[in-house]
Amino acid sequence: MFSSANQAWATRWEDFNKWNKRFNFTLDVCAGFGDQKCDNFYTPVDNGLAQDWTTDHNNKSNNFWCNPPYGAQQKIWVNEGFTQKANGVFLLPSRTDTILFHDTIVKGQKSGYCEIEFIKGRITFGSDDYWDWVWDQTELNGKPNSLYKKYGKMNPAPFASMLVKCGE
Repeated sequence: MFSSANQAWATRWEDFNKWNKRFNFTLDVCAGFGDQKCDNFYTPVDNGLAQDWTTDHNNKSNNFWCNPPYGAQQKIWVNEGFTQKANGVFLLPSRTDTILFHDTIVKGQKSGYCEIEFIKGRITFGSDDYWDWVWDQTELNGKPNSLYKKYGKMNPAPFASMLVKCGE
């Protein structure tokens, strides 16, 4: 029902900073180009799926942050974190009717590996630069832009979200 050609939705700093205060992230395993949230990060060129999420180059424990691409790749990212038994947090859509939720996340919760925290309300994705660009477009996808010059208004995601905290 809700689909997009773009499956990478950047976490806004406002939300990330709030969660980072609680979880102290050290590694962004799924950073885009220019939207990394931690000093240590993997971009698509680095292929975070092929990297160690558990320790850094000094063999210190990592606490990962992962806002994976939404869509088919999401399951791959979650499974990688679970396979590595890494410590950290995933930001995911709260889709409790999916195989990923029941066969991976709920099983992980029952085993004590992860905790699920549902986010109240709907969060907004995208960098401030992205929203500045959107607000200045008179048209989007060939249609009049309802946000045109309405600074300060950001549309929330069309779905609820959750944090899945993994590890210790």
